[in-house]
Amino acid sequence: MEPSDQSTIAAIATPLGTGGIGIVKISGPDALKIAQALFRSSTASGSGMYPHSFSSHHLYYGWIQDPALADPVDEVMIVFMRAPRSYTREDIVEIQAHSGIATLSRILSLVLNRGARLAEPGEFTKRAFLNGRINLTQAESVIDIIQSKSRQALQMAMAQMNGTMHRQIKTARQVLLDGLAQIETAIDFIEDPDDIIIDDTLPKRLRETVANLLSNLVRQYHRTYVYRDGIKMAVVGKPNVGKSSLLNCLIKKDRAIVTEIPGTTRDLIEESVTIKGIPIVVVDTAGLRNGGDAVENIGIQKTRDCIEEADLVLFMVDAALPPDEDDQRIFNQIKHKKTIIVKNKTDLLRQDPASPPPDDWTVFPVVDISVLEQTGINALEQAIHHSVFQNAGPLGENPMVPNIRQKRLLANALSATTRLIDGLEKDTPLEIIAIDAKEAINHLGEITGESIDEALIDRIFSRFCIGK
Repeated sequence: MEPSDQSTIAAIATPLGTGGIGIVKISGPDALKIAQALFRSSTASGSGMYPHSFSSHHLYYGWIQDPALADPVDEVMIVFMRAPRSYTREDIVEIQAHSGIATLSRILSLVLNRGARLAEPGEFTKRAFLNGRINLTQAESVIDIIQSKSRQALQMAMAQMNGTMHRQIKTARQVLLDGLAQIETAIDFIEDPDDIIIDDTLPKRLRETVANLLSNLVRQYHRTYVYRDGIKMAVVGKPNVGKSSLLNCLIKKDRAIVTEIPGTTRDLIEESVTIKGIPIVVVDTAGLRNGGDAVENIGIQKTRDCIEEADLVLFMVDAALPPDEDDQRIFNQIKHKKTIIVKNKTDLLRQDPASPPPDDWTVFPVVDISVLEQTGINALEQAIHHSVFQNAGPLGENPMVPNIRQKRLLANALSATTRLIDGLEKDTPLEIIAIDAKEAINHLGEITGESIDEALIDRIFSRFCIGK
């Protein structure tokens, strides 16, 4: 697939705001001409300005100048990258200016006035894909690299950029294509059903090379989603069991007010933290009890809403006291959620052991901690990691699946491949088997970009920011 638009595009490629450096990027056939019209190189002595000729992949110092006013706009560094040795495989110019909305907007305006048009979201990466510099899985990994919230998320995105999953899916797709060729040959050229010969090892090869791979990738999507997008974790319990203290402990700063007065926390307090590589929004909630005032009751209702929205609930209880009716009432409100029971204040149990939890609580893991003495926190973090990934399967050697689009295509391809294998083993009519093979091939082709239409490409790259 080749780009149909041969125009020159430009955009600010760095976030707008105060900073050291901001970049205006230009890509297309007129990129060099526009740069030559606007850039003036300073002489070694600093006096005089003159138009500049550029060698590819060299960095030059000078000024951007408004040709109409002959006024310098900003002191810059500029680099020209001649096609095809560039990100888009087109001529590219990057102008590195002082960051700031006024400066970068002025430079971009001058570039647009010289004939470039404003780039659409993701258009630079879209051109890199259409010009064959990167495949579709690599293109989609770009946005995951930009949006990575943890080291694990970045590593997974880089695995996609390195083409690991693309190569595995292409291999699986080729096995399906080879199988389809056998099936279609049998349909088209053999009249006697007794003479139809399809390799006896084909079902086994499809299962081992295609179905197992797709199944593992689909199972790993949850792990990918968690590392990329994170989870919401609600800390709930009665007043004064240490919820706010635990929040402060996890984020390592005094964010929530801690007092001995019940009902101190009346609204939700949210903070972001990374635990074992998982981006987590931790929500300190109002203590759940009956008989609070009107303001506290509003906070309690927000707590109940937060429980429903949470991916994980930390149910905090006082380890020094036996569970009471209020604890049981709270448990009944959260027992349908993925939950960890956190028994705080173990520092008060110097001699007497903690009371055992009620029988119906034993379905959830229990972690003993003392926020005051900072003990048990590592065990709690490990329990959080285990609870989040308990159904994700082992990490294994397969690359992660970076987005929901690819996960759905893999699941659809797996279903079609499973039907194909069953059909081969049960002597299903070859015409039906061929349909399943083609369906699996097309789904995998939509991941690699080998069978995808322009509208879908536009939709994929619209998720990107302008300038990438």
